[in-house]
Amino acid sequence: MKLNDIGEYNLHKWLSKTLLRSDLDPVGVGDDCAILDLGTSDYLLLTTDRVAPSAYLRSMDYAGRLCVVQCFSDVIAKGGRPVGILLNTYMSENCDLNQWQSLILATQDHARKFGAFLIGGDTKQAREETIVGTAIGLVEKDFLLSRKTARPGDVIALSSKRKKKIGVAWSYFIADHYKLVLSDEVMSDLKSSFLEDNLLLPFDETRAAASSGAVNACVDTSDGLGGAIHLLTDGAGFGAEIIYEKALALLDDRISLVSNELKVDPLCFAFTPGFVWENLFAIEAEKFEAVRNLVIATGGDLINIGRITESKGTTMRFADGEKRNLRLFYNENFTGGDWLDRLPTRWQEHNLFE
Repeated sequence: MKLNDIGEYNLHKWLSKTLLRSDLDPVGVGDDCAILDLGTSDYLLLTTDRVAPSAYLRSMDYAGRLCVVQCFSDVIAKGGRPVGILLNTYMSENCDLNQWQSLILATQDHARKFGAFLIGGDTKQAREETIVGTAIGLVEKDFLLSRKTARPGDVIALSSKRKKKIGVAWSYFIADHYKLVLSDEVMSDLKSSFLEDNLLLPFDETRAAASSGAVNACVDTSDGLGGAIHLLTDGAGFGAEIIYEKALALLDDRISLVSNELKVDPLCFAFTPGFVWENLFAIEAEKFEAVRNLVIATGGDLINIGRITESKGTTMRFADGEKRNLRLFYNENFTGGDWLDRLPTRWQEHNLFE
């Protein structure tokens, strides 16, 4: 048996059942971060992530900033605040010095935007360039969020950092990947949003929501909205009902430029294999509006898209009351083929409904 016979998420399940649990670990492995209780008022949060090589092609500056986002996203999804990042760089001896320095300085600069510091790391010679970050964070014990504790009846809500809509980043990636015939002005606009959205996180929004005490579960959307729904429900042993009109309302109007060209249902842009740096929450239904008001006060928003259900699986409910089984699409590793080879084609050919 090979890894692609079972996929990434089943590897996670095996790890959560197999790894020994430290006496300092209050929840066990299998969440967005490792969590340690060192006897203070805060939990220590630890997580690590590799930057995809495609990011280096844009620039080392961009790769450094994306490394911060990838690592800090997990900390923030726990309700935490990042305090530091370790950066491991494996570079060939022919790597340009200015480029390497640009990577370091960009990582430092972007970490500071979240109140954290670049505090160390490792540098080694290697044939292929590889960048790995390790984030360190803290979370007040009353603020800690888990991906595994959603309850039936909870509102499923997506953060909206700075009240931004989703879908543009993936629209640009797909338009560029397939070399769609769009004007230079349109491509420049999509690219600008792609680069900006990929470097923002719902930090203030999530901290505000966590402070309410009404959030039962939270997971980041780094694997896409579909992946987040899967993780939020599978971890708790329940299901989800997503409201069609509310899912469509998440989307930026500009995606129509790409969906029309590809002849793809616009709803597909709500269920992409990543390129969405938000958090998905399960919130006590009767307290949702109060939590949303806390988030709005930060300049962001919290969008109700459905609810947690007793029955497993994910359904989509339409305005006329019809319900259809929703086939979630998301970025799961070890499912065959290279990322760039498999995901765009699979996404375009994916049938959302059974």
